[in-house]
Amino acid sequence: MFFKALYEGEQECDFSKSAIKSGRKFGVITLTESHLFFRKGFTKYFISYDNIERAFRRVYQVPAKIRKEKVNIPVERLVLMKNNAEIAEIGLPGIAKAKEIMDILKAKCPNASFDIPSEEKADE
Repeated sequence: MFFKALYEGEQECDFSKSAIKSGRKFGVITLTESHLFFRKGFTKYFISYDNIERAFRRVYQVPAKIRKEKVNIPVERLVLMKNNAEIAEIGLPGIAKAKEIMDILKAKCPNASFDIPSEEKADE
């Protein structure tokens, strides 16, 4: 399967289906031993864990109408950063899976930071 490199320092690769299927799948995200894969539209991307400098969850409150009541529904996103720039924002399949993904990333990316950048904290 052909995947596009998310970070320009990596070369585009043709990964075997067995390598992808051996990973853990969470919605559009697949976590393997050495790479994070995800789908955005019709394009499939990958990034090695070594190239993730910061990862954190961003929660948007999406207004919705349920039974004539206005409510805000939380929508989880995974943000990946390299060189203090966002390189991806990926939709997550719910709060429980988001926490599980973050725990796996913390184990696979020991050099990465998992806190929210200070500019984003100021906006809250």
